[in-house]
Amino acid sequence: MISDKYLKALYLVSDLFRNINREISDLPYIVHLVAVSKIVESVTDDEDLIIAALLHDVIEDIPTSKYSRLQLENDFGKRIYNLVKNLSHNGNKLTKQRYLDRLFKGGSDLAIVSGADLLHNTLDMIAAYKSNKSEVISIFGGEKAKIRDWFYLARADIINQTLGSNHPLTVQINKKISLLHAIHLEIM
Repeated sequence: MISDKYLKALYLVSDLFRNINREISDLPYIVHLVAVSKIVESVTDDEDLIIAALLHDVIEDIPTSKYSRLQLENDFGKRIYNLVKNLSHNGNKLTKQRYLDRLFKGGSDLAIVSGADLLHNTLDMIAAYKSNKSEVISIFGGEKAKIRDWFYLARADIINQTLGSNHPLTVQINKKISLLHAIHLEIM
């Protein structure tokens, strides 16, 4: 059963990410957000984590003039706001390192949502590479692949440490991250 709070978050991200597509797959961005929330839902029934997964890219990708951090906290509460805030980074290596530091200290809640995002991004990248290798190389190759490989492997390691290697989410991540690592090595 879908709660009113989840629907509120779903309608919000549908509006905020309208007309935005994923660079990697060209699918509507909302597909990624829903997929990440469904991955989280497959390992926990904690509604706040499921909603945080749905909202995880709001702070990172939506200008505060369109939807502010205060609105996010007022609409969904402090716990969800803090999860989304701690899951946010931009593309540079310094903020990615800060993200890893927060993830390391953040406990299992943060690890579950980050892990679901990592898993979905990994699956998308593998699918894109299989379907259009040359485009993936031109958009995501070189230095971008090197940074992504470092970041994804570091995230996977922290998630493994936090959740344990037998957790259903880490089992899935570990199966796919090695495939993506091989792709990264090829396109660096």
